[in-house]
Amino acid sequence: MKKSFLLIIMSVILVSSGLFASGQQESAKTPETSESTETTEPAPDVVTIVDSKGRSVSITQPVRKIAFSHYAIGDGLKILNAWNLVVAKDGFSSDKVLFPGIDKLPPIAKAGSPYSLNYEELYELEPDILVTSDLPLPGFDDMVKKLGTDIPVVALDLQNPDTLTENLLKLGKLLGREEEAQEYIEWYNNLITNLSEKTAKLSDDEKTRILQRTGMSGNLMTFTDDYSGIKLRNRITGSINVAGTLPSKGGWVQSMDPEWIAVQDIDVIVNFDIVPRANGTGVDDEGSYKKYRDDLMAEPVFANTNAVKKGRFYMIANEFWGTMRNIIGFAYMAKWCHPELFKDFDPEQVHQEYLTRFMRVDYDLDKHGVFVYPKE
Repeated sequence: MKKSFLLIIMSVILVSSGLFASGQQESAKTPETSESTETTEPAPDVVTIVDSKGRSVSITQPVRKIAFSHYAIGDGLKILNAWNLVVAKDGFSSDKVLFPGIDKLPPIAKAGSPYSLNYEELYELEPDILVTSDLPLPGFDDMVKKLGTDIPVVALDLQNPDTLTENLLKLGKLLGREEEAQEYIEWYNNLITNLSEKTAKLSDDEKTRILQRTGMSGNLMTFTDDYSGIKLRNRITGSINVAGTLPSKGGWVQSMDPEWIAVQDIDVIVNFDIVPRANGTGVDDEGSYKKYRDDLMAEPVFANTNAVKKGRFYMIANEFWGTMRNIIGFAYMAKWCHPELFKDFDPEQVHQEYLTRFMRVDYDLDKHGVFVYPKE
């Protein structure tokens, strides 16, 4: 009896000791468990790209406010459906049809000088990023140094047909709009392929000899084959650049010799320069553009060329050069260079699709706008 009683007492003591030990272990674990449940703020997402200047730039996500200082960037932001994020613009862009509300945006760069900024205005706006272009102009390094880490700068070459698609994809990556970038790139590249396939079989004798002329600053300017986009233009349009090998500064011929022009075999002349109130979305009457063309064709330097004699002197809006709209300009030129080869092709439909699908504007080219003259 005593032996049994002692066994019971010992069992109770052992069980109690186990419970006590267990409790100690649980107590010992409590601080560790408490530490494991502590949370910290997640590190912000950062996207890094190499921009057109070869700089590695890291941008904290998401980007909510954008400033841009070159007009070609405006097209890219609109195509990516990021226009609502823009808080400041360059000193040139003003088209209220393509860029709704642009007249309300403060310009933070001088027209034609994207690296000369109004820093006070820019700092007040507090953009997350400044997007500019890669141009052979002074001032970029000083601009980046002044902004420091406060406002990161990204340089993207969206005006050059040779680099346009890769740079749009980089901008899409920075803004989380890669799908929109890919959609445009596919459309752009398909157009190049479809047009080039028609001209690829042309011999040199069958190609059109073209002179692309601009008269900015009162000079007879043109471009050689070394200028960005010209070789692509030649391929798409099935043409030979009459000025292809002229002496130039980086492909830019600042002044052609009138006597040289007079002795050239020129099939087509395409003229583009800034003609105030003669073309664009705000113009519906062709009269001013027609008169400007008539005056140019009557100038002695052009009057005796085959292009003028056969009426193949064409006017095209400056906005199709140096912007992401260059593919529209190439489409019109292809039709002008080879009307029979492209008899079933309507470049105005390309223009309309660009406006409706990618710029997302309600604008009917059948009713409004003067961008080329004559169309055919």
